[in-house]
Amino acid sequence: MHRRLRHLATVCLAVIFFVAESNASGEGPAVRAPTGTTVNSHIDSRETGVSYRLLIYLPPGHDEVQRTFPVIYAMDGDSRFERLVEVLRQHRVQAILVGVSCVSIERRVIDYTMPGASAYYRFLTRELVPFIEHR
Repeated sequence: MHRRLRHLATVCLAVIFFVAESNASGEGPAVRAPTGTTVNSHIDSRETGVSYRLLIYLPPGHDEVQRTFPVIYAMDGDSRFERLVEVLRQHRVQAILVGVSCVSIERRVIDYTMPGASAYYRFLTRELVPFIEHR
């Protein structure tokens, strides 16, 4: 588990560098493009009691059976997702990007500060990461 979290932190730091430089249910329809696929989904969290909208970018080749990709999780996915996808494309980074919505300004304050951040961290590590890895 710690190895996975270290890997997640490393990948997140890499995305931050690039940007500085230049119980779940239902998946929505995929939008095909020659540069990858974006899928809309959501996940209901038992840890926070909130349903989070997910935007998931799948790079070209994601559907090849034996191929694996690193996964980048981006908080505030509503406002940053498209820009982060462009950064991945510009730098030819072959990674899956998961944009997690902040639901609302009020919820963002709860999820990103203590004591609510503890439940949000459990949501990320116990629910979201396994949900994405399973798919």
